Amino acid sequence: MNKYITITLILFLVISCKNVKSIFDNQSDLSVESNNLRISNGKSMIFFTSGFYNNEVKVIANDKVVYIKNLTTVEQIGLAGSCIVKNTDIIMVKINKDKIVLKSKKISQYKFIYIQHYKNRYTVNYTNVSKSFR
Repeated sequence: MNKYITITLILFLVISCKNVKSIFDNQSDLSVESNNLRISNGKSMIFFTSGFYNNEVKVIANDKVVYIKNLTTVEQIGLAGSCIVKNTDIIMVKINKDKIVLKSKKISQYKFIYIQHYKNRYTVNYTNVSKSFR
């Protein structure tokens, strides 16, 4: 019986320690709004939204740093920063010491990627619909 309790606790810890949640929007067609932003084919835009407070953010595409900045969310609009990347590359986002890998197989289907930071967790939302900020 003690063995089952130990296994249950270990499974709970492993599941609760996952710090990146990915959300994929089912809408596959690009919206008219995204076309108005003039993001060319083969590129996606990464938005860093809420929860950033002087966090060092690096975006690395195929082992080359393409964006580096200390970001703080502007609470009035809910945005900390953004960058455009080639969506055919493997993208690694480093936030302080945390790493988020955005694989080209996934990001090539989406024009917009929203990354939200809350405590020690991140939510990555992949979509083709541009969202307004507060």
